[in-house]
Amino acid sequence: MKNIVSVLFSWACLFGISDALAASDMATLRISCDEEGESAEVFINGKFKGECSLDVQVPSGTIQVKVVDGQKRVFEKTLRMVAGTSKRVDVEFGVAERAAAEEAEQAAYLAAWKKATARWWQMPADSSYSCSDLEERVSAQIRGVREFSCNCEVGPVNHPAWRHYDQTECNATFEANLIENNVTSFYHTDKVSNQYSYETDNN
Repeated sequence: MKNIVSVLFSWACLFGISDALAASDMATLRISCDEEGESAEVFINGKFKGECSLDVQVPSGTIQVKVVDGQKRVFEKTLRMVAGTSKRVDVEFGVAERAAAEEAEQAAYLAAWKKATARWWQMPADSSYSCSDLEERVSAQIRGVREFSCNCEVGPVNHPAWRHYDQTECNATFEANLIENNVTSFYHTDKVSNQYSYETDNN
């Protein structure tokens, strides 16, 4: 009887030591998901461990973390775990998509910068009118005008009925953003006198 008790005690001690050694070889991993990743499935080394967010005991050494959300988006990360320590992994499914959307929006905004031309003429010639006046007219109708370049000249009217008159003509080029102005192109003509106009330069 004493021998049986002794054997059972030895086994208990061995199992206790084994469990203690196994526990000492473990590390704690906290997997935290953003709002879009809540309830996503967590896999450690290919084995399902629960739903995000959670704390899980993992063996020391290299482990593979995989998190899959309801939209089948996958987050994967390789970690080196040290026994007796803890580590946190933040899973942010929405970050990459938001970054991609912001990048696309920025690209579209940059592509929406277009070159345009503007023209103003006055007959009889009015030397007091200048490029600054034309820029003021354009800027009053188009937001965010940049790279404004202009030239004003006085010369004869190119029309048989008015060949004895001179006119002041100002021509300008500039850039402006279609998105910023909520338009698909720049175009305007003074329908009363046709003395002032601007349009997108498609050349």
